[in-house]
Amino acid sequence: MDDEQINKFAPDASWIVPKPLRMNDLPTNLGGLGSYDRAQGVTDHVGFFAISGAAPIPSTSTDRCDVQTWGPYGFHKRDEGDELCSCGLDHEPDPVMGHPHLTMANIRFVSVVLDVLPHGYILYFETHTQEVEDLALYEAMHPDCAKTLQEILRLLWEHSQSYELFDDRSAVAVAAHAMIAQMQPLPEVVEWLTAAVPGQAVERYFNGNPRARARVDGVPRIGQPADEWVTAVALRGQHTLGRVEVEDGD
Repeated sequence: MDDEQINKFAPDASWIVPKPLRMNDLPTNLGGLGSYDRAQGVTDHVGFFAISGAAPIPSTSTDRCDVQTWGPYGFHKRDEGDELCSCGLDHEPDPVMGHPHLTMANIRFVSVVLDVLPHGYILYFETHTQEVEDLALYEAMHPDCAKTLQEILRLLWEHSQSYELFDDRSAVAVAAHAMIAQMQPLPEVVEWLTAAVPGQAVERYFNGNPRARARVDGVPRIGQPADEWVTAVALRGQHTLGRVEVEDGD
């Protein structure tokens, strides 16, 4: 029986609508998108997420595997005039990572979660010590880190709104605004982010909260439709960095 004869008896599958993929449909090993569906207080004890800019990585950056390509680079720059970091700290940003606390020496694992080129990335980090993680999470004038993916997406949205509503032109707000525009969240995704996920540091700062950077309880798991949206954005990304594991002592 040839193909034409077989096809005569095959059922018409044109009506079947492919089921959208969700995070847990993808690998759940470290570095797989499924591993980033974290529950507050249950599976979020190790690691955190960060908003990163995107920049061409010069060939002189010998400690990176993505030289001479576009890759993640932090928003922090040193102001030589007042000798402060652009985030307000007196730490000089690491020249390899563009961050005052996250350096190749204290990062144990880093992976791209979402890349939204040419504007920026969402990254996942694990550090050698809790101290470094706490510094990255809670010591910054322009916060760019959060413990779970849902919190970093809410923070990304808040920075984007700060750009639109308050004329914020900090590097992280500019990147966040462009990233959100390219990621195109549906209205129901925005509703979930703003109604279900607690307000992050930007919103709490504008509300006059003196503990704006402190973490709050009540963070939900990623639910529909945000789950499907995140998965779609991840799958259409280019993942130029991939994942980097840094051995102890290196």
